[in-house]
Amino acid sequence: MRRALVLLALCACRSKEEPPPAPQPAPPAPAAAPAPTPEELVALSCTECHGGDILAQQRITQKQWEAGVKKMVGWGALVEDKAQPALVQYLAATYAASAAPYAPPEASEDALGAIEPTDDGAFADGASARGHELYTRSCAACHAPDARGNAIGTNLVDRYLLYRAADFAALLREGRGRMPAQPLQDQQIADLLAWLRTLNPT
Repeated sequence: MRRALVLLALCACRSKEEPPPAPQPAPPAPAAAPAPTPEELVALSCTECHGGDILAQQRITQKQWEAGVKKMVGWGALVEDKAQPALVQYLAATYAASAAPYAPPEASEDALGAIEPTDDGAFADGASARGHELYTRSCAACHAPDARGNAIGTNLVDRYLLYRAADFAALLREGRGRMPAQPLQDQQIADLLAWLRTLNPT
């Protein structure tokens, strides 16, 4: 009993002599993601839906660009409030009202060949009804129920890509811009094409 008391006293003395453990430093805060550049904003929020040629044709003032950006944001374009001034300034400087008139590029043989229809191959013989059902379930939220596009997704009606089935399939499966990859089977892509091709551009 006496020996146990001595050991207890020694432990108590030792615990008083040892300093308390140092507090652990807080983990560093994660670094904030860099703000997108104006060029990146244009690619993500403008040309993803409109195409670069639509922007290149514009010759308007900074005030008009500001109104245009606000309208697009109201329609769903994903541009934060703090990023809008930089985007407006970039667009106004790049496509100013005082800039030289827009000169469309000449179409080369390579460019024309890239939009020529190709054989459907494995994506032939789709069923339009199944394609409409798949489109409504997986695509309409971004490209609108009638496939004519909205503030998020581009118009899909009467596009040359609908007649280049392999390219259309690659775009779906790989994704582009905000559109994530869609792991669709050949038959599903054939069905989508069959329905989209029935839509009248007018």
